[in-house]
Amino acid sequence: MNRSLCLLALVALLGITMPVYGTLVPDKRPWFCHGLDCPKYKVVETTDAYEVREYKEAVWATTTVETYNYAMASSIGFKRLFDYIGGSNKDEVKIPMTAPVLADVEPSQGKMASALGDALDADGHEYEDDHYYVAGYDPPFRFKDRHTEIWFKAKTDDDSVISGAIAEE
Repeated sequence: MNRSLCLLALVALLGITMPVYGTLVPDKRPWFCHGLDCPKYKVVETTDAYEVREYKEAVWATTTVETYNYAMASSIGFKRLFDYIGGSNKDEVKIPMTAPVLADVEPSQGKMASALGDALDADGHEYEDDHYYVAGYDPPFRFKDRHTEIWFKAKTDDDSVISGAIAEE
C-alpha cells in the first residue's frame, strides 16, 4: 500500500481503503470536504499559521504531468484522474469522487508556501523543503467557498504532514 503522501506529481485520494483515524468522527468531515470522502487525520499541533497532522496509509491514484505551467499541469492531471475514477481504468470500475487533489510542486515556492516555511522555521520544525503539496478540495467549476492548503511533509518517523497557509476563496 502506498503511503498517504507519494512523491509523485499529481494525486487524488481513492476512498476505498480509508480507515478512521485520530480525532475525526467517521461521519463528521471538515466542511471543506463538501460531503466527499477525505483523508482522516489526527491534529497533533495547531498554531495561528498551520496545523501538524498525522495521516494513516491510504491508496492514492497518481499521474505525472511535467510542464512549466502550473495551471496547465493541474488541468491535464485533473482530467486524467477524473477519467480514471470515471471508469477509464484497468477494471473499468467507477470510483466515487474524493478530495483533496494534490499537486506536488517542485522546486520553487509560491507566496503561501514561503509564508508557511517561514513559520515552520521560526518554530523549529524539520520538513522536506525541496517540494511541497498544494491540496485542492474543490472541483474546477466551484467558484465560491473554495478551500486550498499547502502541505509540507514533516521529517519524522510517522506520517506527519504540516498543513498551513490555508486559502479560502
